[in-house]
Amino acid sequence: MTAAGVAATGVVALKKFGDLETAGKQLAITAEKTYAEIAPDIEMFRKEGPKIGALPKDMASVAQAFIAAGLTYEQAIGAVIPTVKAAKASFTSLDDAAGAGITTMQNLKVGLNDLETAFDFMIKGGKLGKAEFNEMAGVMPQLAASASKVGEKDLKGLASVVAALEVVRETGATTADSSIHLKDLYEKMQAPDVARHFKKKGVDLEKELKAGDTSGKSRMDTFLDIMQRVTKGDPFRIAEVLHEQQSRDAATTLLKNRDKFNQYRDDIMKNARGTTSTDFVEATNRFDSSVERFVASVDRLMGRFGEAGSSTARGVLDRLSDSMDKSENASKEAGDDLLRDFGALPPKSTWQDPPRRNATPARNPFGSLTDRMKWGGAGQMPGPINPGDLTKRFGSDWMRQGTQQTAGTVQHTINNTNTGNDQRTQSVTVNQTVNGVPGVASAAAEGAKSGLASMGASVAKANSTPTAGSTAP
Repeated sequence: MTAAGVAATGVVALKKFGDLETAGKQLAITAEKTYAEIAPDIEMFRKEGPKIGALPKDMASVAQAFIAAGLTYEQAIGAVIPTVKAAKASFTSLDDAAGAGITTMQNLKVGLNDLETAFDFMIKGGKLGKAEFNEMAGVMPQLAASASKVGEKDLKGLASVVAALEVVRETGATTADSSIHLKDLYEKMQAPDVARHFKKKGVDLEKELKAGDTSGKSRMDTFLDIMQRVTKGDPFRIAEVLHEQQSRDAATTLLKNRDKFNQYRDDIMKNARGTTSTDFVEATNRFDSSVERFVASVDRLMGRFGEAGSSTARGVLDRLSDSMDKSENASKEAGDDLLRDFGALPPKSTWQDPPRRNATPARNPFGSLTDRMKWGGAGQMPGPINPGDLTKRFGSDWMRQGTQQTAGTVQHTINNTNTGNDQRTQSVTVNQTVNGVPGVASAAAEGAKSGLASMGASVAKANSTPTAGSTAP
Protein backbone atom coordinates (compact mmCIF):
# COMPACT_ATOMS: atom_id res chain seq x y z
CA MET A 1 0.00 0.00 0.00
CA THR A 2 1.29 3.47 -0.85
CA ALA A 3 1.90 6.19 1.71
CA ALA A 4 -1.19 7.99 0.47
CA GLY A 5 -3.25 4.83 0.92
CA VAL A 6 -1.98 4.37 4.47
CA ALA A 7 -2.82 7.98 5.27
CA ALA A 8 -6.32 7.64 3.79
CA THR A 9 -6.93 4.47 5.80
CA GLY A 10 -5.80 6.25 8.93
CA VAL A 11 -8.18 9.12 8.31
CA VAL A 12 -11.10 6.71 7.76
CA ALA A 13 -10.27 4.83 10.94
CA LEU A 14 -10.15 8.03 12.96
CA LYS A 15 -13.45 9.18 11.45
CA LYS A 16 -15.16 5.88 12.31
CA PHE A 17 -14.04 6.14 15.90
CA GLY A 18 -15.02 9.81 15.99
CA ASP A 19 -18.56 9.04 14.80
CA LEU A 20 -19.04 6.35 17.43
CA GLU A 21 -17.57 8.54 20.15
CA THR A 22 -19.95 11.35 19.18
CA ALA A 23 -22.97 9.04 19.31
CA GLY A 24 -21.78 7.76 22.68
CA LYS A 25 -21.35 11.28 24.02
CA GLN A 26 -24.87 12.18 22.91
CA LEU A 27 -26.24 9.07 24.60
CA ALA A 28 -24.35 9.84 27.81
CA ILE A 29 -25.56 13.44 27.89
CA THR A 30 -29.19 12.46 27.27
CA ALA A 31 -29.00 9.79 29.98
CA GLU A 32 -27.15 12.17 32.34
CA LYS A 33 -24.28 9.74 32.68
CA THR A 34 -20.56 9.94 32.04
CA TYR A 35 -19.00 8.39 28.98
CA ALA A 36 -17.16 5.97 31.23
CA GLU A 37 -20.48 4.73 32.64
CA ILE A 38 -21.94 3.93 29.21
CA ALA A 39 -18.69 2.58 27.73
CA PRO A 40 -19.61 -1.09 28.47
CA ASP A 41 -22.84 -0.69 26.49
CA ILE A 42 -21.00 0.95 23.59
CA GLU A 43 -18.68 -2.06 23.60
CA MET A 44 -21.73 -4.34 23.53
CA PHE A 45 -23.03 -2.47 20.48
CA ARG A 46 -19.66 -3.04 18.80
CA LYS A 47 -19.84 -6.77 19.38
CA GLU A 48 -23.50 -7.33 18.57
CA GLY A 49 -23.80 -4.88 15.67
CA PRO A 50 -22.11 -7.05 13.01
CA LYS A 51 -24.37 -9.99 13.93
CA ILE A 52 -27.50 -8.06 13.00
CA GLY A 53 -25.94 -5.84 10.33
CA ALA A 54 -26.11 -2.63 12.38
CA LEU A 55 -23.49 0.02 13.05
CA PRO A 56 -22.79 0.68 16.73
CA LYS A 57 -23.37 4.41 16.30
CA ASP A 58 -26.86 3.69 14.94
CA MET A 59 -27.60 1.42 17.87
CA ALA A 60 -26.51 4.16 20.23
CA SER A 61 -28.88 6.55 18.46
CA VAL A 62 -31.79 4.14 18.99
CA ALA A 63 -31.03 3.98 22.70
CA GLN A 64 -30.89 7.75 22.82
CA ALA A 65 -34.35 7.99 21.21
CA PHE A 66 -35.88 5.75 23.91
CA ILE A 67 -34.25 7.78 26.69
CA ALA A 68 -35.33 11.08 25.14
CA ALA A 69 -38.92 9.78 25.15
CA GLY A 70 -38.77 9.36 28.91
CA LEU A 71 -37.82 5.70 29.34
CA THR A 72 -35.05 4.65 31.67
CA TYR A 73 -31.49 4.01 30.55
CA GLU A 74 -31.83 0.30 31.29
CA GLN A 75 -35.06 0.10 29.26
CA ALA A 76 -33.43 1.94 26.38
CA ILE A 77 -30.38 -0.33 26.21
CA GLY A 78 -32.58 -3.43 26.41
CA ALA A 79 -34.84 -2.13 23.62
CA VAL A 80 -32.08 -1.59 21.07
CA ILE A 81 -31.60 -5.10 19.67
CA PRO A 82 -35.36 -5.95 19.43
CA THR A 83 -35.93 -2.63 17.66
CA VAL A 84 -33.10 -3.15 15.18
CA LYS A 85 -34.26 -6.70 14.42
CA ALA A 86 -37.84 -5.51 13.86
CA ALA A 87 -36.62 -2.80 11.48
CA LYS A 88 -34.47 -5.27 9.55
CA ALA A 89 -37.23 -7.91 9.44
CA SER A 90 -39.83 -5.49 8.01
CA PHE A 91 -37.59 -3.19 5.95
CA THR A 92 -38.59 -0.28 8.15
CA SER A 93 -36.44 2.70 9.06
CA LEU A 94 -34.81 2.57 12.47
CA ASP A 95 -36.46 5.86 13.45
CA ASP A 96 -39.98 4.60 12.70
CA ALA A 97 -39.37 1.26 14.38
CA ALA A 98 -38.03 3.03 17.45
CA GLY A 99 -41.10 5.30 17.50
CA ALA A 100 -43.45 2.30 17.43
CA GLY A 101 -41.49 0.56 20.18
CA ILE A 102 -41.46 3.67 22.34
CA THR A 103 -45.24 4.21 22.10
CA THR A 104 -46.07 0.60 22.99
CA MET A 105 -43.93 0.85 26.10
CA GLN A 106 -44.88 4.40 27.03
CA ASN A 107 -48.58 4.65 26.09
CA LEU A 108 -49.77 1.06 26.11
CA LYS A 109 -47.55 0.09 29.08
CA VAL A 110 -45.96 -2.92 27.42
CA GLY A 111 -42.97 -4.06 29.47
CA LEU A 112 -39.42 -4.36 28.15
CA ASN A 113 -39.56 -8.15 28.30
CA ASP A 114 -42.60 -8.09 26.00
CA LEU A 115 -41.21 -5.55 23.52
CA GLU A 116 -40.16 -8.14 20.96
CA THR A 117 -43.63 -9.70 21.23
CA ALA A 118 -45.16 -6.27 20.66
CA PHE A 119 -43.17 -6.03 17.43
CA ASP A 120 -44.42 -9.53 16.59
CA PHE A 121 -48.03 -8.31 16.98
CA MET A 122 -47.53 -5.29 14.75
CA ILE A 123 -45.62 -7.14 12.05
CA LYS A 124 -48.14 -10.02 12.07
CA GLY A 125 -51.07 -7.60 11.92
CA GLY A 126 -49.52 -5.90 8.91
CA LYS A 127 -49.59 -9.20 7.07
CA LEU A 128 -53.29 -9.72 7.81
CA GLY A 129 -54.41 -6.48 6.19
CA LYS A 130 -53.16 -3.63 4.06
CA ALA A 131 -51.37 -1.61 6.74
CA GLU A 132 -47.96 -3.29 6.88
CA PHE A 133 -45.57 -2.53 9.69
CA ASN A 134 -43.35 -0.20 7.65
CA GLU A 135 -46.46 2.03 7.27
CA MET A 136 -48.02 1.26 10.64
CA ALA A 137 -44.87 2.19 12.56
CA GLY A 138 -45.11 5.80 11.42
CA VAL A 139 -48.70 6.30 12.64
CA MET A 140 -48.62 4.15 15.76
CA PRO A 141 -47.38 6.87 18.16
CA GLN A 142 -50.47 9.07 17.61
CA LEU A 143 -52.86 6.13 17.38
CA ALA A 144 -51.66 4.39 20.55
CA ALA A 145 -51.74 7.67 22.47
CA SER A 146 -55.46 8.09 21.74
CA ALA A 147 -56.24 4.42 22.36
CA SER A 148 -54.58 4.58 25.76
CA LYS A 149 -57.03 7.31 26.81
CA VAL A 150 -59.93 4.88 26.60
CA GLY A 151 -58.06 2.19 28.52
CA GLU A 152 -56.33 0.10 25.85
CA LYS A 153 -53.10 -1.28 27.33
CA ASP A 154 -50.68 -4.19 27.44
CA LEU A 155 -50.36 -6.70 24.65
CA LYS A 156 -54.09 -7.32 24.57
CA GLY A 157 -54.81 -3.63 23.99
CA LEU A 158 -52.10 -3.50 21.33
CA ALA A 159 -53.68 -6.43 19.49
CA SER A 160 -57.03 -4.62 19.54
CA VAL A 161 -55.54 -1.40 18.15
CA VAL A 162 -53.67 -3.22 15.38
CA ALA A 163 -56.72 -5.27 14.39
CA ALA A 164 -58.96 -2.18 14.32
CA LEU A 165 -56.45 -0.34 12.11
CA GLU A 166 -56.31 -3.21 9.66
CA VAL A 167 -60.11 -3.30 9.34
CA VAL A 168 -60.48 0.48 8.91
CA ARG A 169 -57.63 0.45 6.38
CA GLU A 170 -59.66 -1.81 4.07
CA THR A 171 -61.95 1.11 3.24
CA GLY A 172 -59.43 3.89 3.73
CA ALA A 173 -57.33 5.52 1.02
CA THR A 174 -54.04 5.19 2.87
CA THR A 175 -52.75 3.90 6.18
CA ALA A 176 -52.22 7.49 7.32
CA ASP A 177 -55.84 8.45 6.54
CA SER A 178 -57.19 5.31 8.18
CA SER A 179 -55.19 5.97 11.34
CA ILE A 180 -56.66 9.48 11.55
CA HIS A 181 -60.21 8.10 11.31
CA LEU A 182 -59.57 5.47 13.97
CA LYS A 183 -57.77 7.97 16.20
CA ASP A 184 -60.82 10.27 16.01
CA LEU A 185 -63.10 7.41 17.00
CA TYR A 186 -60.99 6.72 20.10
CA GLU A 187 -61.21 10.40 21.01
CA LYS A 188 -65.00 10.53 20.53
CA MET A 189 -65.53 7.51 22.75
CA GLN A 190 -64.71 9.72 25.75
CA ALA A 191 -65.95 13.08 24.46
CA PRO A 192 -68.67 14.86 26.54
CA ASP A 193 -70.68 15.88 23.48
CA VAL A 194 -70.89 12.28 22.29
CA ALA A 195 -71.96 11.21 25.78
CA ARG A 196 -74.80 13.77 25.56
CA HIS A 197 -75.88 12.41 22.19
CA PHE A 198 -76.09 8.92 23.68
CA LYS A 199 -77.91 10.31 26.71
CA LYS A 200 -80.68 11.43 24.36
CA LYS A 201 -80.93 7.80 23.29
CA GLY A 202 -81.28 6.68 26.90
CA VAL A 203 -77.68 5.42 27.25
CA ASP A 204 -75.25 6.40 30.00
CA LEU A 205 -72.08 5.92 27.91
CA GLU A 206 -69.57 6.39 30.70
CA LYS A 207 -71.36 4.01 33.05
CA GLU A 208 -71.63 1.27 30.44
CA LEU A 209 -67.99 1.59 29.37
CA LYS A 210 -66.87 1.14 32.98
CA ALA A 211 -69.16 -1.82 33.38
CA GLY A 212 -67.46 -3.39 30.37
CA ASP A 213 -64.08 -2.90 32.04
CA THR A 214 -65.31 -4.87 35.05
CA SER A 215 -66.33 -7.79 32.86
CA GLY A 216 -62.90 -7.83 31.16
CA LYS A 217 -64.05 -6.48 27.81
CA SER A 218 -61.97 -3.95 25.90
CA ARG A 219 -63.34 -0.44 25.50
CA MET A 220 -63.60 -0.94 21.75
CA ASP A 221 -65.72 -4.08 22.20
CA THR A 222 -68.01 -2.35 24.70
CA PHE A 223 -68.45 0.72 22.52
CA LEU A 224 -69.22 -1.30 19.40
CA ASP A 225 -71.80 -3.32 21.37
CA ILE A 226 -73.53 -0.10 22.46
CA MET A 227 -73.41 1.33 18.92
CA GLN A 228 -74.99 -1.83 17.48
CA ARG A 229 -77.75 -1.80 20.06
CA VAL A 230 -78.58 1.89 19.59
CA THR A 231 -78.15 2.31 15.82
CA LYS A 232 -78.58 -1.21 14.41
CA GLY A 233 -75.77 -0.26 12.04
CA ASP A 234 -77.95 2.29 10.28
CA PRO A 235 -75.73 5.09 8.92
CA PHE A 236 -78.38 7.73 9.73
CA ARG A 237 -78.65 6.59 13.32
CA ILE A 238 -74.85 6.45 13.59
CA ALA A 239 -74.70 10.06 12.39
CA GLU A 240 -77.02 11.08 15.26
CA VAL A 241 -74.43 10.12 17.88
CA LEU A 242 -71.23 10.67 15.91
CA HIS A 243 -71.42 13.97 14.07
CA GLU A 244 -67.87 14.06 12.65
CA GLN A 245 -67.34 12.14 9.46
CA GLN A 246 -63.91 10.67 10.34
CA SER A 247 -65.08 8.95 13.54
CA ARG A 248 -68.38 8.00 11.87
CA ASP A 249 -66.57 6.30 8.95
CA ALA A 250 -64.35 4.29 11.31
CA ALA A 251 -67.30 3.17 13.45
CA THR A 252 -69.37 2.24 10.40
CA THR A 253 -66.55 0.13 8.95
CA LEU A 254 -65.93 -1.68 12.24
CA LEU A 255 -69.64 -2.41 12.73
CA LYS A 256 -69.94 -3.86 9.23
CA ASN A 257 -66.76 -5.94 9.67
CA ARG A 258 -67.10 -6.90 13.31
CA ASP A 259 -66.32 -10.55 12.59
CA LYS A 260 -63.13 -9.66 10.73
CA PHE A 261 -62.05 -7.38 13.57
CA ASN A 262 -62.45 -10.23 16.05
CA GLN A 263 -60.69 -12.65 13.71
CA TYR A 264 -57.69 -10.39 13.20
CA ARG A 265 -57.33 -9.76 16.90
CA ASP A 266 -57.53 -13.44 17.80
CA ASP A 267 -55.03 -14.36 15.11
CA ILE A 268 -52.56 -11.80 16.41
CA MET A 269 -52.91 -12.95 20.00
CA LYS A 270 -52.51 -16.64 19.14
CA ASN A 271 -50.09 -16.76 16.21
CA ALA A 272 -47.94 -13.63 16.18
CA ARG A 273 -45.18 -14.62 18.59
CA GLY A 274 -41.88 -15.35 16.88
CA THR A 275 -42.79 -13.45 13.71
CA THR A 276 -39.96 -10.94 14.07
CA SER A 277 -37.24 -13.57 14.47
CA THR A 278 -38.55 -15.65 11.59
CA ASP A 279 -38.81 -12.66 9.27
CA PHE A 280 -35.42 -11.36 10.38
CA VAL A 281 -33.71 -14.57 9.27
CA GLU A 282 -35.47 -14.48 5.93
CA ALA A 283 -34.95 -10.75 5.37
CA THR A 284 -31.23 -10.95 6.12
CA ASN A 285 -30.66 -13.98 3.90
CA ARG A 286 -29.73 -11.85 0.92
CA PHE A 287 -26.67 -10.26 -0.62
CA ASP A 288 -27.35 -6.77 0.72
CA SER A 289 -27.57 -8.14 4.26
CA SER A 290 -24.19 -9.79 3.82
CA VAL A 291 -22.86 -6.43 2.71
CA GLU A 292 -24.41 -4.79 5.78
CA ARG A 293 -22.78 -7.33 8.10
CA PHE A 294 -19.44 -6.92 6.35
CA VAL A 295 -19.68 -3.14 6.57
CA ALA A 296 -20.50 -3.42 10.28
CA SER A 297 -17.47 -5.66 10.80
CA VAL A 298 -15.20 -3.27 8.90
CA ASP A 299 -16.64 -0.38 10.85
CA ARG A 300 -15.81 -2.14 14.10
CA LEU A 301 -12.25 -2.93 12.93
CA MET A 302 -11.59 0.57 11.64
CA GLY A 303 -13.05 1.97 14.83
CA ARG A 304 -10.54 -0.07 16.83
CA PHE A 305 -7.67 1.31 14.76
CA GLY A 306 -9.01 4.81 15.12
CA GLU A 307 -9.41 4.44 18.86
CA ALA A 308 -5.81 3.25 19.19
CA GLY A 309 -4.45 6.27 17.36
CA SER A 310 -6.99 8.83 18.47
CA SER A 311 -5.06 10.28 21.41
CA THR A 312 -1.94 10.91 19.34
CA ALA A 313 -3.89 12.13 16.34
CA ARG A 314 -5.95 14.45 18.49
CA GLY A 315 -2.85 16.20 19.80
CA VAL A 316 -1.42 16.54 16.32
CA LEU A 317 -4.69 17.86 14.90
CA ASP A 318 -5.06 20.40 17.71
CA ARG A 319 -1.53 21.69 17.10
CA LEU A 320 -2.14 21.86 13.35
CA SER A 321 -5.39 23.73 13.91
CA ASP A 322 -3.64 26.29 16.13
CA SER A 323 -0.85 26.72 13.57
CA MET A 324 -3.33 27.15 10.71
CA ASP A 325 -5.30 29.71 12.70
CA LYS A 326 -2.14 31.77 13.24
CA SER A 327 -1.20 31.50 9.56
CA GLU A 328 -4.67 32.52 8.50
CA ASN A 329 -4.55 35.60 10.72
CA ALA A 330 -1.19 36.65 9.23
CA SER A 331 -2.46 35.98 5.70
CA LYS A 332 -5.54 38.05 6.37
CA GLU A 333 -3.45 41.04 7.42
CA ALA A 334 -1.33 40.74 4.27
CA GLY A 335 -4.41 40.32 2.12
CA ASP A 336 -6.07 43.39 3.65
CA ASP A 337 -2.98 45.48 2.92
CA LEU A 338 -3.04 44.31 -0.71
CA LEU A 339 -6.71 45.18 -1.02
CA ARG A 340 -6.04 48.64 0.39
CA ASP A 341 -3.34 49.20 -2.24
CA PHE A 342 -5.94 48.50 -4.94
CA GLY A 343 -8.56 50.63 -3.24
CA ALA A 344 -10.87 47.69 -2.45
CA LEU A 345 -10.68 48.48 1.27
CA PRO A 346 -10.57 51.90 2.93
CA PRO A 347 -7.16 53.00 4.25
CA LYS A 348 -6.29 52.39 7.83
CA SER A 349 -7.48 55.18 10.09
CA THR A 350 -4.94 57.99 10.63
CA TRP A 351 -7.11 59.94 13.04
CA GLN A 352 -5.34 61.55 15.94
CA ASP A 353 -6.88 63.33 18.88
CA PRO A 354 -6.64 67.17 18.53
CA PRO A 355 -3.81 68.79 20.58
CA ARG A 356 -4.69 69.92 24.03
CA ARG A 357 -4.74 73.62 24.82
CA ASN A 358 -1.33 75.11 25.63
CA ALA A 359 0.35 71.96 24.46
CA THR A 360 3.63 72.31 22.59
CA PRO A 361 2.84 72.00 18.86
CA ALA A 362 4.40 69.07 17.14
CA ARG A 363 7.33 69.95 14.85
CA ASN A 364 6.64 69.67 11.12
CA PRO A 365 8.80 66.72 10.00
CA PHE A 366 9.43 68.49 6.67
CA GLY A 367 10.36 71.85 8.23
CA SER A 368 9.53 75.24 6.70
CA LEU A 369 10.56 76.17 3.17
CA THR A 370 13.10 78.65 4.63
CA ASP A 371 14.62 75.91 6.81
CA ARG A 372 15.09 73.70 3.79
CA MET A 373 16.80 76.50 1.80
CA LYS A 374 19.37 77.16 4.50
CA TRP A 375 22.73 75.56 5.15
CA GLY A 376 23.14 73.28 8.14
CA GLY A 377 24.61 74.68 11.32
CA ALA A 378 27.92 72.93 10.76
CA GLY A 379 28.25 74.04 7.17
CA GLN A 380 26.57 70.88 5.91
CA MET A 381 23.87 70.86 3.26
CA PRO A 382 20.76 69.28 4.70
CA GLY A 383 20.06 65.71 3.58
CA PRO A 384 17.81 64.96 0.63
CA ILE A 385 14.17 65.58 1.13
CA ASN A 386 12.01 62.49 0.89
CA PRO A 387 8.45 63.71 0.80
CA GLY A 388 7.11 60.19 0.18
CA ASP A 389 3.88 59.57 -1.74
CA LEU A 390 2.34 63.01 -2.31
CA THR A 391 -1.09 61.46 -2.70
CA LYS A 392 -0.88 59.84 0.76
CA ARG A 393 0.51 63.03 2.36
CA PHE A 394 -1.69 65.68 0.76
CA GLY A 395 -4.67 63.80 -0.69
CA SER A 396 -5.56 62.89 -4.26
CA ASP A 397 -6.34 66.55 -5.14
CA TRP A 398 -2.95 68.00 -4.12
CA MET A 399 -1.95 69.25 -7.59
CA ARG A 400 -5.16 71.24 -8.22
CA GLN A 401 -5.11 72.72 -4.72
CA GLY A 402 -1.48 73.77 -5.14
CA THR A 403 -2.21 75.38 -8.49
CA GLN A 404 -5.12 77.33 -7.07
CA GLN A 405 -3.04 78.44 -4.10
CA THR A 406 -0.16 79.67 -6.32
CA ALA A 407 -2.53 81.46 -8.66
CA GLY A 408 -3.97 83.28 -5.69
CA THR A 409 -0.60 84.64 -4.54
CA VAL A 410 0.88 85.79 -7.91
CA GLN A 411 -0.67 88.83 -9.60
CA HIS A 412 0.45 90.21 -13.02
CA THR A 413 -0.77 93.62 -14.16
CA ILE A 414 0.06 94.52 -17.78
CA ASN A 415 -0.84 97.99 -19.12
CA ASN A 416 -0.50 98.66 -22.88
CA THR A 417 -0.49 102.25 -24.22
CA ASN A 418 -0.46 102.82 -27.97
CA THR A 419 1.65 105.93 -28.77
CA GLY A 420 1.32 105.50 -32.49
CA ASN A 421 3.82 104.52 -35.12
CA ASP A 422 4.31 101.13 -33.35
CA GLN A 423 5.41 102.85 -30.16
CA ARG A 424 4.04 100.94 -27.13
CA THR A 425 4.65 101.46 -23.49
CA GLN A 426 4.07 98.38 -21.26
CA SER A 427 4.37 98.28 -17.52
CA VAL A 428 4.40 95.17 -15.39
CA THR A 429 3.67 94.99 -11.71
CA VAL A 430 4.39 91.64 -9.98
CA ASN A 431 3.38 91.23 -6.36
CA GLN A 432 4.49 88.09 -4.60
CA THR A 433 5.84 87.26 -1.24
CA VAL A 434 6.19 83.66 -0.14
CA ASN A 435 6.72 83.07 3.59
CA GLY A 436 8.33 86.51 3.78
CA VAL A 437 11.12 85.78 1.30
CA PRO A 438 11.45 88.76 -1.15
CA GLY A 439 13.99 87.00 -3.35
CA VAL A 440 11.24 84.90 -4.81
CA ALA A 441 9.29 87.99 -5.89
CA SER A 442 12.37 89.62 -7.49
CA ALA A 443 13.10 86.48 -9.44
CA ALA A 444 9.56 86.42 -10.75
CA ALA A 445 9.80 90.09 -11.78
CA GLU A 446 13.01 89.53 -13.65
CA GLY A 447 11.41 86.67 -15.53
CA ALA A 448 8.52 88.90 -16.61
CA LYS A 449 10.94 91.65 -17.70
CA SER A 450 12.86 89.26 -19.93
CA GLY A 451 9.66 88.16 -21.52
CA LEU A 452 8.72 91.72 -22.44
CA ALA A 453 12.12 92.38 -23.98
CA SER A 454 11.55 89.62 -26.44
CA MET A 455 8.65 91.54 -27.95
CA GLY A 456 10.89 94.03 -29.77
CA ALA A 457 13.09 97.13 -29.49
CA SER A 458 10.20 99.57 -29.48
CA VAL A 459 8.94 98.34 -26.12
CA ALA A 460 9.75 100.55 -23.15
CA LYS A 461 10.42 98.53 -20.04
CA ALA A 462 8.85 99.54 -16.78
CA ASN A 463 10.03 99.21 -13.22
CA SER A 464 10.42 95.60 -12.04
CA THR A 465 10.76 96.32 -8.36
CA PRO A 466 8.04 94.68 -6.27
CA THR A 467 5.54 97.31 -5.19
CA ALA A 468 3.29 95.33 -2.87
CA GLY A 469 3.11 91.98 -1.22
CA SER A 470 0.88 89.39 0.31
CA THR A 471 1.86 86.50 2.51
CA ALA A 472 1.10 83.06 1.14
CA PRO A 473 -0.79 80.92 3.53
